Amino acid sequence: MQAGLTTLAFLLFGPYLVDLLTTDDTIRETAREYLPWAAAIATVGCLAFIMDGVFIGATWSTEMRNMMILSLIIYLIVWWLAVPVFDNHGLWLAINVFLGARGVTLYARLPVRRAQAFSAS
Repeated sequence: MQAGLTTLAFLLFGPYLVDLLTTDDTIRETAREYLPWAAAIATVGCLAFIMDGVFIGATWSTEMRNMMILSLIIYLIVWWLAVPVFDNHGLWLAINVFLGARGVTLYARLPVRRAQAFSAS
């Protein structure tokens, strides 16, 4: 919910924030063009950031490393395919896919790790 509100706030107020940061019209135009991608990071990356906290708190760093490597591979594939077709939009797509993959892969591993950590032995 809060991630969605943050994305919405960036979409609504992002152009004004850009105007506060620079007076250069070329930079303003470019920043506005990619603003939806940047705004999406709050929603797309939300699960990844939550899972980071869970895995760090539980000291499951090996699992985090492994899912990061898998997410990096997914990112590189999307980057390799999307950037030649969509230019910088492809790069923004790839980083959003990377964050989404991190969240999904860590979340998928959570039941296994939880069962291992809290199994009745």
